[in-house]
Amino acid sequence: MTTPVSPDLPRIGLALGGGGARGLAHITVLDVIEELGLPVACLAGTSIGAIIGWGIASGFSARQMREIALETFLDGREVAARAWKMRPKRWSVLRTMGMQLDAEAVLKAFMPDGLAQTFDALSTPLSVVTTDYYGWTTHTVTAGPIRPAIAASIAIPFVFKPAILNGRVHVDGGVVNPLPTGALGACDMVVAVDVIGGPEPQGENAGERADEPPSQMESILGATQLCMQTITKAHLAQHPPDVLITPPIANFQALNFLKAREVLTAADGKRDEIKRVLADGVERYLKR
Repeated sequence: MTTPVSPDLPRIGLALGGGGARGLAHITVLDVIEELGLPVACLAGTSIGAIIGWGIASGFSARQMREIALETFLDGREVAARAWKMRPKRWSVLRTMGMQLDAEAVLKAFMPDGLAQTFDALSTPLSVVTTDYYGWTTHTVTAGPIRPAIAASIAIPFVFKPAILNGRVHVDGGVVNPLPTGALGACDMVVAVDVIGGPEPQGENAGERADEPPSQMESILGATQLCMQTITKAHLAQHPPDVLITPPIANFQALNFLKAREVLTAADGKRDEIKRVLADGVERYLKR
């Protein structure tokens, strides 16, 4: 049951970070925010954070988004079939772009009905963060059609082909701004959710394997996470949040959305801690 919103409670600015499938943990954080009755005044999202932000700003509840995520990734064969249909069909495209997917086509195939299609139609202001590839900088989108902006924000190199947005080439927002606390609009209290994670030993007796070298793919993914963590620390030093939440999602691979239930279960296991951190943040705000 959601607690009625009190006029004394701070208006939350929610910054949702990138992290692929790990970002499904954002749903648990949103569920706690709803339970506490905290009003979300604005949102900023990078990559998967932009997708979750799109849902929130379109009026979906945490429960609805949880149901959608679990239903969408319930059947691995169906997910694979949808993705296979979106592969490049022409040899010229395969030769230049490889097997990279079109991010906007993926959104059309996997996102539910009922989402706002323009920023003006949103119930809550949303900032979508991308990376301007040739501009070497972060870029924030707050107006116009939403789907192309989200497609640009999730355009992970090697996985998705770069997106063209307003005549410029864009890639995943997490390349330069994984946790966009500086892209939020007016609010009373900034809550940031970090789902980047980092390399951790895997498998049985993982805690005893810290001296075992990772596989080639593990080292690539882990190195990317370390770069993103370094960027995030520098960004948070400039734009510190009032509350920083880091769900326990490091053991999940960024592209394994078939682990949706496990990601949500892991985040749910820290639900009481998330609630305490948020409540402490509200208490500090009320004492100002």
